[in-house]
Amino acid sequence: MNRKDIERLLSHWHMSFGDFIPHAECYGSPERSQFRCVLKNTNDDLYLLEQLRDDNVNRKNRIAQNLALLKNSNPKLPIHPYCRIPSSLWVLEIDQQYWMLSPYIPATPLHRPAYLEDAWRGVLYAQFLLELRHSAESCAGMDQSKFLPKLETYILSLAETIEVNEIALHNQLKPFIHHLKQNFFPLLPLLPHSFSHGDCHPLNLLWENKNLCAVIDWEFSGFHPELYDLANLIGCLGMEHPSALEKEISLLLIKIVKNAHIHSTCSWESFLDLVLAIRFAWLSEWLRKKDKEMIALEVCYMNLLKDNASIIKKL
Repeated sequence: MNRKDIERLLSHWHMSFGDFIPHAECYGSPERSQFRCVLKNTNDDLYLLEQLRDDNVNRKNRIAQNLALLKNSNPKLPIHPYCRIPSSLWVLEIDQQYWMLSPYIPATPLHRPAYLEDAWRGVLYAQFLLELRHSAESCAGMDQSKFLPKLETYILSLAETIEVNEIALHNQLKPFIHHLKQNFFPLLPLLPHSFSHGDCHPLNLLWENKNLCAVIDWEFSGFHPELYDLANLIGCLGMEHPSALEKEISLLLIKIVKNAHIHSTCSWESFLDLVLAIRFAWLSEWLRKKDKEMIALEVCYMNLLKDNASIIKKL
């Protein structure tokens, strides 16, 4: 896009275009948008401009609304809401294209896997999850639309697709599916649900030195089992390297969340099964990308979680 196009877009936010920032990293998944770039206005404020897919407009407006409510409820949350168009919503429609604008937050690169040794990150992860829970509960008007399939429905549907297309892989997954059917799916209706980020993994949690400065990619946010974000985050730390499951970054994270005494006993009893269940969403990602190495690694990791469940629970 040229300067004239950008100037025309930004004028709807009552903003003047300064310049592109070509070497700035666009954090988060590039697949969430058709086009995106980092730019600055004439006041040198940094922004991320995104062009949306047509089928994602209503959901993006709802996400933007929820983020604005959360930030208003707790200004200390590391959330940077989308810029609202004056007298309108957050999505700009122009020439049958859809655009959103949000503040761009520079971040310190996450050194992988060395960050697993940083116990202090576990403390800040926990504080964020607890603050998000508290803020969401105090928000009036949070959108509770059901955009995402239930976890059980999602896993069983994925398993059926894999059985048709990847029978060898399906055979490897049978023990996990059987275990979840017997031990986890019957409990799902009993688990309290709360507003969750939905994709809480280390690359979506941005740092400025030792401060958690931004949480991005809220595409899967909504009402999930109350320990969903914690389970996803712990699962991803262990996927970075299995030793992370016994490191202080994970143990402190769980300890602080558990000591808040705001989650049900049933949620904690099924926590490891929730970690295992969420790995199916990651497996789906590797399948979509046809990444055979990550598919094989994911199956190995699922086996590790299942076979060492009693040891992990003791930790």
